[in-house]
Amino acid sequence: MGQSAVDGQDYLNSPDMIALTLGRVVAHRISNNLEVSHFHIRARLGEIIERGSDDLRGGVSPDMARAAMTHLNQYA
Repeated sequence: MGQSAVDGQDYLNSPDMIALTLGRVVAHRISNNLEVSHFHIRARLGEIIERGSDDLRGGVSPDMARAAMTHLNQYA
């Protein structure tokens, strides 16, 4: 595995990237007048991971969603 791949994973797991990812999910729900809860955030991250894309154009990649979900699971 190349150095850039390792750096990419470190970047995705950084606190700033986790906050950005969660913020995008929350902002998307708020902008569409949808309820926001821990359940809804986890459900949306799961959808992005399963589909392999963010079909609602929230700007969250599956790798970003996976890193955020991993972070949330540490504190569940």
